[in-house]
Amino acid sequence: MLIYLTGSKTQVEIKRFVTEEEADLAIKVNYDVPQHMLFEWLTNNEKTNQLKDQFVWSSGYRPSGFEGVGARNHCAHDGSVTRETVLDWSKPNYYTVESTDDLESETLFDGIFTFQFIPTETRTLFQQNIKFTWD
Repeated sequence: MLIYLTGSKTQVEIKRFVTEEEADLAIKVNYDVPQHMLFEWLTNNEKTNQLKDQFVWSSGYRPSGFEGVGARNHCAHDGSVTRETVLDWSKPNYYTVESTDDLESETLFDGIFTFQFIPTETRTLFQQNIKFTWD
């Protein structure tokens, strides 16, 4: 994972971003909607729940308000709970989360995920770069 440190001696900003090259899995999908709209629908739990009826995302701890670094979300479904903590946030370009679940076995939900929203002329390329954290 790339970690960038920027800023002055009194203020440091940490950027966490999984690149396609270091990802264990990269998924790309084109959507016929503007970048800001796709970002809003995939980062707002109320709107996301309208898209995915078998999953229910809930908001947890919100140190910077509704969204941003440190915010926590969880999804309960099929007897398990997936938890996400936002590690990096650059609205509407990308965000990075650490995701874990409460299952004892390793799952596809344990990892660091960077979600990119790349605008093109008429649509948005949504790219997920995933680095699994299992041993």
